[in-house]
Amino acid sequence: MGEIRINVEELYKRLFTESGYIAHSRSAMGLYDSIVGIMNITDDERRIIDKWIRSSVNEIAHAINRYLSPCCAKYYNDDSSGAEYVISFKIPHNYPKETVSLLQECAADLAFKRTMQQWNMAMKPDEANITATGAQADAIRFRELLAQRKKPAREEKRRENIIEL
Repeated sequence: MGEIRINVEELYKRLFTESGYIAHSRSAMGLYDSIVGIMNITDDERRIIDKWIRSSVNEIAHAINRYLSPCCAKYYNDDSSGAEYVISFKIPHNYPKETVSLLQECAADLAFKRTMQQWNMAMKPDEANITATGAQADAIRFRELLAQRKKPAREEKRRENIIEL
């Protein structure tokens, strides 16, 4: 069984940081403070952003369903580990097991960039193209990772012809 975990709080930290950098950069470029203020993600927008994160997780689960096997995406909210999405799936016998950790990283990046793209489309549509390009690149890389398979190899064992009577 393979498992991809997307920690929601870590995702929010990335979203807050990235939107803060974008807002600071646009402020330094001379953009009006009223516009810069709406570009910065705060805790007040969690309800909207949670929907976009869920949509991103659904996109990831759909890709896994298409390329690997049926999967199950569940949301958990524990006090100890925090809120996270867990996507469980069966790994085919010819799928490289070491690729699952790469899938984990790529899925987290894809969820982040898709959510950031949605935010930019809502708040500053003229800049949504920047994050959309990164999200598209991550989606392609994610599908490429899902499509990997090990090539069959011939066994080099000596076969003895044993005939039992």
